[in-house]
Amino acid sequence: MKTSSERPSIGSIWVSLRLAAGLLALLNVPFFANAAEEMRIEGQYLQNRRCKGDRTDPAGMKVTIAPREIIYSGGVCSIDSRRDEERKVTLSVTCKFRSGAVSGADIAFEPHEGGGLHMTQQDGTFEADLYKCPG
Repeated sequence: MKTSSERPSIGSIWVSLRLAAGLLALLNVPFFANAAEEMRIEGQYLQNRRCKGDRTDPAGMKVTIAPREIIYSGGVCSIDSRRDEERKVTLSVTCKFRSGAVSGADIAFEPHEGGGLHMTQQDGTFEADLYKCPG
């Protein structure tokens, strides 16, 4: 049996527990920070040119990204799923074109200089720069 001089004191046990809890909290911070810092892509954009936001922007170049759909001059794409990576968001979408045709695709969005997004259709058939509109 250990003597009282060999046993850890209640105070030292308490300090050890607090240090362990602090370390666990620090280890979990990056996981929670990444979840909280999901890239925001929703908004009004202009395709391949800076958006003035003064009603002179060409309607055919406007793109609206909402939480569940993307609206643009060619039609509407419903967002089926979203995958967040470090500096990229990939959306799996089903698009219904104005012609009536329906097609599925994966579209990746990455930050672009000037507060916009670089958009790439994953099969390589289309890419564009989207410039955020004010407001």
